[in-house]
Amino acid sequence: MAGWIRLFAGAILVCVGLASCAASALPVLPAGSVRAQYRSDDVTFTLDSPRDPQINHAQHLRVTLLDAQGRPIEAESLYLDMTMDMLCLSGSKPVAQPTAQGRYEVDVVYVMAGSWRVTAVAELADRELRATFPITVSE
Repeated sequence: MAGWIRLFAGAILVCVGLASCAASALPVLPAGSVRAQYRSDDVTFTLDSPRDPQINHAQHLRVTLLDAQGRPIEAESLYLDMTMDMLCLSGSKPVAQPTAQGRYEVDVVYVMAGSWRVTAVAELADRELRATFPITVSE
């Protein structure tokens, strides 16, 4: 009987361990942040950004790349192409730094209030993928 209890307890621990691995593919969303996702081919881009971004203040952005099975994907590089719908303002292209497998972070500064397009560009071994996220910046 004790052998069965140990076997059952071991099976429960394995299940809990597997569930926690699957749940950890996306990091915990920081307080005051929002999460958006975009799928490009078989890759899901997840952008975590401040809920109310402000102009002329550093804003921390995090991009996570996952394959169709939810596993992290390593990019050779990942940068953000930040643009507005105004002819006079061409955006910057900050390079994000890897912080974990499939996870990239960068601080950006929006220089003007309004509607921005933040395009995450992932350079993978065999292709380049893009995901565009609309962000509204207030005064």
